[in-house]
Amino acid sequence: MRALCVALFFLALLGGARAAECTVEAPCHTAHGQYLVHVPSGWDGKSRLPAVVFFHGYKSSAAGEMNVPDMVHFSDVTGHLLIVPDGLDTSWSFPNSPNQKRDELGFIGEVLDDVDHRFPIDHARLWASGFSVGGSMAWYAACYMGSRFAAFAPVAGSFWTPMPKDCPSGPANIRHIHGLTDRTFPLEGRGIRNDTFRQGDTWVGFDLWKKIDACKPEPTRIEKQGTMICRIWQGCASGRELQLCLHPGEHEIDTQWLIDDAHWVDGLAKAGAVR
Repeated sequence: MRALCVALFFLALLGGARAAECTVEAPCHTAHGQYLVHVPSGWDGKSRLPAVVFFHGYKSSAAGEMNVPDMVHFSDVTGHLLIVPDGLDTSWSFPNSPNQKRDELGFIGEVLDDVDHRFPIDHARLWASGFSVGGSMAWYAACYMGSRFAAFAPVAGSFWTPMPKDCPSGPANIRHIHGLTDRTFPLEGRGIRNDTFRQGDTWVGFDLWKKIDACKPEPTRIEKQGTMICRIWQGCASGRELQLCLHPGEHEIDTQWLIDDAHWVDGLAKAGAVR
């Protein structure tokens, strides 16, 4: 009996050490990649954590995102576990992407499984975001593995062409933010590399989500949120919600938007509008 207690004690220590392996500097590894995490300050070490998976933009990295003080501030202010996977060669291999180096959906599934093993996650408040091609990655995650997340909040990136005709995961909560003067990933999309690859039209992509979510063609309401004008679809037959928020700026992201996203997901969870 004493030997069993000792064994359990050391297993508990190993479990705690395993959870501590992931930091803003020391990556946690899965079979096909790695990710970094920031644990919010003030976490008691046992309460369930709301969490966001953030997909970095082109030519960035998990380390690059963690070096942005505002990202860590977002995590601390909202109490979110910040999870930042590393794209291979600083980009993502989603469908129709110029990069096709890894099964990204499989990799993200590995990340989620690994995070679940290390931390107590509040799955009703587990969501995904991303910027630019990271935003596109969030769109594809919503389409093909939406059941793993409560909501999605991409910025300045959407489907690439040819776009999906349907999404196997079904309805999703999506709050998309985009700049009206974005020339890197315009709302209407654009061709790159002599038009070999083409960013999709976000308006057309959003029409697909309205169909999948069984929303009416016109928004339920339009409201001003800071510098953004948001078209909001609520009361969709699927029980999901869509928001398309447009600001006058260019290809950019503001961590205040992530804080607002966190509050939005909180509201969805309280209303029972998540999977």
